[in-house]
Amino acid sequence: MRGGTQCSRSLSSTKQLPIRRGTPLSKNVYEILGVSAAASNELIDHAYRVGVERLEPLADTGDEDAKAKLIVLREAYRAINSPARRARYDSALQARDAQPVQVADADVVFMRWWEGRKTSWLIAATFLLLAGWIGQSYFEMKKREEIRRAELAQQSEGERLKIEVAKARAAGAAEAEAARARNQAAAIDNSYKIQGRQVDILDSAEARRSRELEYRANFGSAQVEMQQREQAARLQLQRATEQERRDREEQARIEREKRYYTCLNSAIALYGVDRAQLYCSR
Repeated sequence: MRGGTQCSRSLSSTKQLPIRRGTPLSKNVYEILGVSAAASNELIDHAYRVGVERLEPLADTGDEDAKAKLIVLREAYRAINSPARRARYDSALQARDAQPVQVADADVVFMRWWEGRKTSWLIAATFLLLAGWIGQSYFEMKKREEIRRAELAQQSEGERLKIEVAKARAAGAAEAEAARARNQAAAIDNSYKIQGRQVDILDSAEARRSRELEYRANFGSAQVEMQQREQAARLQLQRATEQERRDREEQARIEREKRYYTCLNSAIALYGVDRAQLYCSR
């Protein structure tokens, strides 16, 4: 067979798999090659070449099913790759007493075992892929949630530092104002004391009494002014404290809402809207 010889030469450089014999095939060689019994030699060569090109890359990657099919394909082609062999096989096939092409027992057992279990393996592989995707999605969700929590904690810490700075500034301003008022009152007191001593020396008893009354009136007004300033400083400090408390409450409310909506977004995909709302509102 000229075509068979050319095909054998063109495929002689391909990787050969070990061929063992022991168990007959369930199909004749024409069915294995996918051609009819009346096919030309060129068509048989072409069908064999296409089958080898399709199965050999899979066999090189370790696919046992492809290895078994490649063994069967090569044995089938070997049985009719020359005119004499094809004539003998056709005669034996017509007489129903032909010796069929043989392959290894272990290869046939593997092929039958694979045909019976490949659907189960496909379902198991699909389940594993789905489980892996769900697990990856879950871990990505947890990672995003941790990043969001870190960002919220950082924002909360920044707000707390701002409140502490504002409180310190308010307390410092109130303390400075109170100290200034006390210093001013002390200066006024010293001034009036000096004036009182001068009056004692220079003026008469009536003048001294008049000066004393004026001094007492001015000193009383200075004390009232100092008290008013201290009260204003205390009020300012109280307002700053109250504002700090309101800011803390608002920050706590914002954090609760953020945690609720974060939990809700994470749980909707798993439980649905109603169950997610019930779960996150605990």
